[in-house]
Amino acid sequence: MKPDQSIRKPRQDRSRRTLEAVLDAVEVLIAERGVEVLKLGDIAARAGYTTGAIYARFRDKEALLEQLYDRFVRRAIEAMDQGYTSLTAEGADLTETLTLWIRTLIAHQRQNWSLHNAFLTRIQTEEHYRLRSRELTLHAARVLRQAMEQHHDSIAHDNLDRAAGMAVLIMYATIERAITLREPASVYMPATDNALVAELVWVLSAYLETPQAGT
Repeated sequence: MKPDQSIRKPRQDRSRRTLEAVLDAVEVLIAERGVEVLKLGDIAARAGYTTGAIYARFRDKEALLEQLYDRFVRRAIEAMDQGYTSLTAEGADLTETLTLWIRTLIAHQRQNWSLHNAFLTRIQTEEHYRLRSRELTLHAARVLRQAMEQHHDSIAHDNLDRAAGMAVLIMYATIERAITLREPASVYMPATDNALVAELVWVLSAYLETPQAGT
């Protein structure tokens, strides 16, 4: 006899809802207090569960934070995939494509500033976060590469995979300093998001459209 899926599914749904409620609570508390002072008791209270219920699911705070970062990466990838249609809009030239993509990345960074900031050190020091961050970067490069394909004639770089990868690294590094690390506006750091977009589009257009040395 086959197992009764109608019995199992509600439990699975409740489990997912519980997980989402707990992760939502962690995200709010990180925004309010920062990540280092978080305690499972505070998380349980904010989510509406007992501390025992939280410990039954997560061995400790770090295990919970890993789940939160996994969700963050999944949602970022989903947002990129949803934005792919805009990137490949009929008639958009290379400059417009780059502008849309950079605006998408900046908006995501702004909306998730507290999470970016909370996980920055962990990405540099812990393998789980480093691997998931790399997955996100590689996905961003793949999406941008697909968008660049329709502008192949405008791109002088002879390796679209490498060009997309370098473009994403340039964008992420600059946006991280401007937004996550809150680099003060200066002679080299634009004061507004619009100015940041314009500078990054100029830099990347020059990189992509200029023939490589020796070609």
